[in-house]
Amino acid sequence: MKPLNPTSRRRLLEDTVTDLTAAITILGPSLALIHDAQNGHPRAARYDADTTRHVRLWCFTHERDHQACEHDALPCGGTPITTVDPTGDAATTPDPAAAAQRHIDKTITALAAFARALTDEIARWQPPSTDMQRPDPTAAVAPDGWCTSCWRNDKKHEPISTHYAGTLCRFCGSFKKREGQLPTVPILELHHQGRNIYQHFVDEQLRRPQSRRTA
Repeated sequence: MKPLNPTSRRRLLEDTVTDLTAAITILGPSLALIHDAQNGHPRAARYDADTTRHVRLWCFTHERDHQACEHDALPCGGTPITTVDPTGDAATTPDPAAAAQRHIDKTITALAAFARALTDEIARWQPPSTDMQRPDPTAAVAPDGWCTSCWRNDKKHEPISTHYAGTLCRFCGSFKKREGQLPTVPILELHHQGRNIYQHFVDEQLRRPQSRRTA
């Protein structure tokens, strides 16, 4: 998998939170409908003189009990069919509502596990020298714990990385290690906008005089 850039990574997390908030909002009403649909699913009947043979409406268009189509307000109509095995009917007729509830429960359980794992992994790499509060944008220099290189680009806030000694974030630290100097402000602008940074642009930037590279 290709690594995400910082902007895309944050935006993807924020969009996920938005989706989950919407899911929480409609979870209750949706589960109520699922419960109602499960109550309408055919159940096993007693084998006695009155129920050994019974008639039910079947929708051949959607291949399901017509009660399910009525619940979904579908005008497909039903065809009477006679069965002699009501228990077999209940066992072999798929219950989409029960399947949906199982899928929802399984997904919620997996999401909770992934969220805990993600939080633990991010916290493990949190810079120890900062409380991660946004610094004052009017400050003349980047406060402790924030990248001094990114600060040059309109005082952008990027936490320093423990992988690189000093005061650089992961991007600026790896860039300096690879290129031998800090990224220029135009390179930082592309990085903070989440845009692709091509090597020919980097080469062009690094050939400029020092006064233009850091302005």
